[in-house]
Amino acid sequence: MPAIGNFLGVLGLHQTQTDGSGTHQIRHYDFHSVPLGDAGQRLEQARRAGRVKTYSVQTRIFGWTGQGILNHRQQAILDGLIGETTRGRASDREDRADIVVGNRVPAAAGQSQIKCGLLRRGQRYVSFNGNGVRRHRGYRVIGEQGRGWLYKCGFGTVAPNDRPAEVQSFLAGLGQLSETLGLVVAAVDPRAGTWVNLQTLLTMARSRTGWQAIDRLHLRLYGPEDYLQRLRGYVVGAAGFRGIQVPASVPVANSVALDLKARMERLGITHAELAEHLGKKRPYVTAVLNEKRPWPDGMLPRCEEFLAFRERGRDRD
Repeated sequence: MPAIGNFLGVLGLHQTQTDGSGTHQIRHYDFHSVPLGDAGQRLEQARRAGRVKTYSVQTRIFGWTGQGILNHRQQAILDGLIGETTRGRASDREDRADIVVGNRVPAAAGQSQIKCGLLRRGQRYVSFNGNGVRRHRGYRVIGEQGRGWLYKCGFGTVAPNDRPAEVQSFLAGLGQLSETLGLVVAAVDPRAGTWVNLQTLLTMARSRTGWQAIDRLHLRLYGPEDYLQRLRGYVVGAAGFRGIQVPASVPVANSVALDLKARMERLGITHAELAEHLGKKRPYVTAVLNEKRPWPDGMLPRCEEFLAFRERGRDRD
């Protein structure tokens, strides 16, 4: 499989069609969908190799402007969080995030789930906790190989003598972003299964050796499902803009198609199971979920009730 050579090589993978020819050629690109076939495989290969990363357009263009919107450290941390967004195959969200519902989350190891007391039952969260083998499980702050949260958030490889100060700086930056975006910072002890909140982590970090105790924990980060709108609102207000336009092709946070399928995937509910509950044929339900057909009267509330029932049942487990 050919490697991706440079920025233009990556750009080309997202090309969908070409109109015209010669100097009048117009190329069309889609950056909200994963390319099909060989292009998608090459892009995924580049991501895994760390050669392609996801960043926030708002922070890259408006964030570090000298107007006090976001400082350099906050920008880097936010880029790290967005790059580690746990994504769902069925998600219709702008960020393709896999929505976490309630306070049952994967344990530090294995297939079991544990209760996180820092998350609220029935609440919906975006998980900034990795994909692949670390899917939804987060990372250590530094990690055995030095590739933990500090590395992912632009701190680089931190020398041992600098670790106490850098861990404090990282946690302080998280605290500032938490106030702006409503983030939940939750660190789990992989052995005891107990949770530590941000304030406790900050207290621990003030000790000279506190970073070592913190680095034994697995740090997970969660945000409200409308964090992108909150970020846009914050940038608009801080910079004095009239607004930041959202592309019409991107669903907004309160649209029906935003995460209904992601909730189903999270709960293990198939289109066939939902169709059986509704007394409808599976192809028809699939067409409605994909917005190929309009929602008939009464169908959406029944879907919501069914999913809410299953979510309540999972929270009780």
